[in-house]
Amino acid sequence: MLTAPAPSAQETADVLVRAGGGIEIAVADTGIGLKPDKEAKLFREFVRIKNENTVEVLGSGLGLSTVRKIATMCDGETRVTSEPGVGSTFTVTLKVEAQAFAAELAAGAAATGSAPL
Repeated sequence: MLTAPAPSAQETADVLVRAGGGIEIAVADTGIGLKPDKEAKLFREFVRIKNENTVEVLGSGLGLSTVRKIATMCDGETRVTSEPGVGSTFTVTLKVEAQAFAAELAAGAAATGSAPL
């Protein structure tokens, strides 16, 4: 399992990568959370959850829809669990071979000069 802190001025998050028949990446935050009726809409294009807690949050509403498309291309899935006032966990499962994924991750990090997770 690889763990790395996600940089954010507003939230804290951990990224977990688990290997075993595929890759699972879970990002958990201690943010504002979501009401259950909003979770189903979250992965659609241009969807932004708007309420008094998100007024200053910027974005186009494309990030999570793009993640879902990539996961689907890898025969994977996306899901979210959330509790208002507590936070959310976003999980992506990819049905890819774990060793090949790790090698590609390391190669990408080497090419960009960044540290792998």
